[in-house]
Amino acid sequence: MEINEGLVQEILQIYNKYTDCDKNIEIEFRLGIKFPDKFSSNITKRIYDIILNKFEKSYLKGIFKKDLHNTVDYYINSNRLSVNLDTNECVLCKKNKIFTRDVNIDGPMDVRVSVSIEDTTEIIACDKTEYITNYQIKRTKERITYVYKEWNYDLTIITQEKNKLIETNYEFELEINNINCLEKQILSTFHKMNDIINLIGDE
Repeated sequence: MEINEGLVQEILQIYNKYTDCDKNIEIEFRLGIKFPDKFSSNITKRIYDIILNKFEKSYLKGIFKKDLHNTVDYYINSNRLSVNLDTNECVLCKKNKIFTRDVNIDGPMDVRVSVSIEDTTEIIACDKTEYITNYQIKRTKERITYVYKEWNYDLTIITQEKNKLIETNYEFELEINNINCLEKQILSTFHKMNDIINLIGDE
């Protein structure tokens, strides 16, 4: 995957434009397949297992730290209620994507780069009942996060319920979790995504 310097500068400009706001800014790189009319982030179980097996070996060698997260997300319009199944903690979040770019790659996967602003608040009991009862979409997530320096590598199995239809997807994303020298971090993230794509292609 060739690094597009123009794209790097676009991400920097977007981040700098919103950096003074008091919201959480996320920069994510997601694997998937770019179709003419959409981007599918379902990488399939086979590719999920390839990445998982590689990361588990690195974790056992002490290269990565590892966290497990089990959550259920209830969506009403653009708002999301996230319930942590381990702690029962509830957070209400509104996520606003301010930049999205899909990158076609000559390989088994493409990449979606996105910058989002997240606004989170504590949830009260009545709001929780409203979301659990009247949700439009429900997503149960089993997530493994491998942490390396300022990057989170997320492998997630998502079971989605929408309009009484249930489907399971397998997703991978790489997120910069501690922004300090952004241009270098973006360049490094592109290289890390390239390593993942090469890993998949070698199997």
